[in-house]
Amino acid sequence: MSSFKAFKKLKLNKKIGIVDLYGIYLASRQALGFRVELFAIQDFYIEVWRLTLLPWKPTFYVHTFQKSKKLSPYLDYIDIRSVLPRVSLQK
Repeated sequence: MSSFKAFKKLKLNKKIGIVDLYGIYLASRQALGFRVELFAIQDFYIEVWRLTLLPWKPTFYVHTFQKSKKLSPYLDYIDIRSVLPRVSLQK
C-alpha cells in the first residue's frame, strides 16, 4: 500500500500529527472563510483547512491529493526562488 493511500485512511488527529512532523509547507490561501495551508509529503499534497473566524478551533478538514492540476489555486502564492539555481547575468 502506498503512503498516500495509508495517509488517507488515518483519522484527522493522526493526519495532523504527520503533517506537523513531516509536512513541507508550500503555501496558504483564503477560501470560503477558511485558511487553507498546502503541505507536501513524499509524492502527495495535503491541504489543511482551518476556520478563519475561529482561529482557536482545531483543524476543520484535511484534503489529500496527488494530481498537480489541483495546485492551481496556489500558483500565485508559491515562492520557488529558493529552489532555483542562481544565474549570473554578467558576462
